[in-house]
Amino acid sequence: PPGLLFEAIRAVEGDDGSIGPAGERGAYRITRAYWTDALKQWVKLVNDPKITLQRAEELFDYNTWVSSQQMCEAMMELYWDRYHADTDEKKLAVHVAGPTGIAKMKNSKEIQKYIQDVKEYMAWHQ
Repeated sequence: PPGLLFEAIRAVEGDDGSIGPAGERGAYRITRAYWTDALKQWVKLVNDPKITLQRAEELFDYNTWVSSQQMCEAMMELYWDRYHADTDEKKLAVHVAGPTGIAKMKNSKEIQKYIQDVKEYMAWHQ
């Protein structure tokens, strides 16, 4: 099911309402830099000279929207698109490790563990 990946990420991230060590927040533990990268992709896709990154940041303010599950999922889709994450494994690697996640995926025990944890959750909840 399409929503299962998001559900599994939320479960593994285990948001307790705190701000993480890298500033990550919300149910998906998204940082401001992640949010900004997603907005850059949105600006590119909108392709309207009136919509600058600054305007996008005003419309979709991180502090206002990071607690919205629906908005975070939209930002994640944009982020994955920006970094060409076209499989669940690549999406998870980029989500947890940033833009270089795909390149690090095979050699990083942390990324591999994260992918394994999310996939195990998905296997139990299909």
